[in-house]
Amino acid sequence: ERVSNIAYDVVNGKCTPVYDPSAPVYITIGDGGNIEGLAN
Repeated sequence: ERVSNIAYDVVNGKCTPVYDPSAPVYITIGDGGNIEGLAN
């Protein structure tokens, strides 16, 4: 299942994912630009 975006309800302050089968899939190559290294 693909999550398109996070629908943010300002009134209730709830974040709910929107499931969208046609949502793009983002692939991170490498460490994602984390220059500080992995958190430990």
